[in-house]
Order: sequence, then C-alpha cells, then structure tokens
Amino acid sequence: MDNQKLTFIGLSDVQGYNGTNGNFVYKHEPIKNLFPNGIKDGQKVYAAYLDVTAAMFLSSKIQEMLQLTKQLPHKIIFTMT
Repeated sequence: MDNQKLTFIGLSDVQGYNGTNGNFVYKHEPIKNLFPNGIKDGQKVYAAYLDVTAAMFLSSKIQEMLQLTKQLPHKIIFTMT
C-alpha cells in the first residue's frame, strides 16, 4: 500500500474486498454475521479499509443519487404484503 491514510471499515472473508467480491460486515457488526454458519477450516478474516480515493468516489456517487432523488415527485406509496 502507498502512503495514503486508510480507514478501517470492517471485515471480509476475502482479501482486497472491493464491494462485489465476498462477504463483508461493518466494524460495528458482530463477526458472526460474516460467517452465519460458523468458520470452516481454511476460511480467513481480512480487514477492509477505505482510502481517500474510494471515499471521494463514493461521496460523488451518493451526491448524484441525492440529486436524482430530489428530482423525483414527492409521492408516498404504501403497499401491504
């Protein structure tokens, strides 16, 4: 890794978790949520970090989503299942 500041965000069952590969739990969640059936032989737990570049990318995506949401009509629909 380079000299960027990394922030610990959680744990994964794959090294280099990128949001699409493997399972993930945030640091405030119990580790049992990562392995609901227990840890099997050979499985490992890896720390997952967020760097400044990824944080800025996610921030811009969230801002885009908020702008799109603001443009939607303000209508609440209730459904019963």
